[in-house]
Amino acid sequence: MYRLLGPYLNVTFKEFKVSVLQDVYPETEVAIWCRIATVWYDYHERVL
Repeated sequence: MYRLLGPYLNVTFKEFKVSVLQDVYPETEVAIWCRIATVWYDYHERVL
């Protein structure tokens, strides 16, 4: 996820990882970011 979206988030990998792990339900946070990454990738494959 971070490798795909990281350049657009303006945070380091460590900051991203800590924010996910500090969430009350980290598995939900990971699922959300996976969905965002999937949609982002699909959009760029189709449009760009």
